[in-house]
Amino acid sequence: MIHVLADSGVNTTVVAAFAVGFVSFISPCVLPLVPGYLSAISGVSFAELQEGENRKKVIGPALLFCLSFTVMFVALGMTATGIGKTLAEHRLLIQSLHDRDADEAERILELHIRRTRIELRSHPEVFAATEQT
Repeated sequence: MIHVLADSGVNTTVVAAFAVGFVSFISPCVLPLVPGYLSAISGVSFAELQEGENRKKVIGPALLFCLSFTVMFVALGMTATGIGKTLAEHRLLIQSLHDRDADEAERILELHIRRTRIELRSHPEVFAATEQT
């Protein structure tokens, strides 16, 4: 089946993503939660859902939730893609800034270590207290 899809020009990644999403939806961890979710989002009790009453009252809010959920995750994905593209386009600048900043951080750490050694030399009681414990 995959070869048929690949030969017909269909993006198999989209088909695979849909299949995996469907399998995760019908999994025993998610599927039992659907009636409770539909009841909570629509305000219709589970008993009314089983009887078939107020089904139209359920479909609207459920579709709105699914649509807003989809829009939010697509927007987050587009934002992450934009940030990734921007970082990739400015990779050389970021690398040079990183190298320069890493050198500066190394110099600051070295100065801090030298200052600490000087302070410890001028206070020998610190060594005496640590050797006793």
